Amino acid sequence: MKQRESGRQLLFWLAGFVIGVLFLCFAAGEQEELNAYMGMQSMVELSLCRVNRREYLAYLLKRRGMIFLVLLFGAMTMIGNYILCAFVMFLGISMGMMSTYLVMHYGGKGILLLLALFFPQIICYTPAVCYIVRFLSLLHDRVFARRGNHLLLSQRMMSQKQIVFTIGVTITGILSECYVNPILVKIVMKIL
Repeated sequence: MKQRESGRQLLFWLAGFVIGVLFLCFAAGEQEELNAYMGMQSMVELSLCRVNRREYLAYLLKRRGMIFLVLLFGAMTMIGNYILCAFVMFLGISMGMMSTYLVMHYGGKGILLLLALFFPQIICYTPAVCYIVRFLSLLHDRVFARRGNHLLLSQRMMSQKQIVFTIGVTITGILSECYVNPILVKIVMKIL
């Protein structure tokens, strides 16, 4: 079950990534329109701004917590598995659009910049998202299982150890995004 769920998540993420790349490639007009559409500031401006760490941390906690609550409530609906699949696909679309934009705008240096923008928090967020989507998918299956369907009712939910691991990894990702990532982006921008 774990491998099937992980394979399904990867498939939806890859489909979203391809959709994001294709959308940006075919929908992109002039560079000014693309910049306005993506809402990107000049990366030079971004590298010069000072980050208020407390406000940024509060912002990240609020955004990540809100995403989890929306997914949790979404999983409790009849279309919960579709909502989870759409979320994973949205992550792929976002990553595809961002990587395409950076490569179109900065060329080969855009790949290095993409790695700087997503490192090191991506190492933490990837397993956390996989665990959260798997947990919510199992929760959805349990809520909407028919009586007498012992297969779904006998499935184990995530253990406490896995839940603590997921929360710990998510918090580590948020902290690394807040405190490590801005420094890394500034270093890469000085190199570019």
